[in-house]
Amino acid sequence: MELNGKVAVITGASKGIGRQTAIDLAKEGAKVAISARSKKLLDTVSSEIIQNGGECFTFAGDMSNEKEINKFIQQTAKKFGRIDVLVNNAGLGHFYPISDMKTEHWDEMFNLNVRGLFLTTRAALPYLRSAGESVVVNVSSIAGKLAYPAGAGYVATKHAVTGFSKCLLLEERKNGVR
Repeated sequence: MELNGKVAVITGASKGIGRQTAIDLAKEGAKVAISARSKKLLDTVSSEIIQNGGECFTFAGDMSNEKEINKFIQQTAKKFGRIDVLVNNAGLGHFYPISDMKTEHWDEMFNLNVRGLFLTTRAALPYLRSAGESVVVNVSSIAGKLAYPAGAGYVATKHAVTGFSKCLLLEERKNGVR
């Protein structure tokens, strides 16, 4: 896909994989919309993108909160007029044996890693479909294929991401969404 002039949405873009993905997509000519919880970290990423000639919209919010997700997607579409790429990168992990896992840690991982990814994808799909050629990248982990001690919650969320991604492919390829 030629990225010049396309619009890419990246969640969890304040650091790590999401940060670098936003910077790299902007270097390829994409206008980027980035989200994470930390406005300060997002502003740092945005400054780097803008200093290198890119265009960036930032949204500090919780990507497990449906209202905030919908607001982020709507504001991105309003600002840039389209969405061509969605990178669902926001995620977190708590690593405890099952016997020691707190329910709130379990729920926090599923709410962000799985539910948030679903909500963001669903909110972006109308825009991605209308783009004609679009891409969704759901960042998972080797944990989406393998299991390990003290990883049950995280592994379960990443297996869910893998299964969701396979179903999304089967449902949306007819609409030009890869």
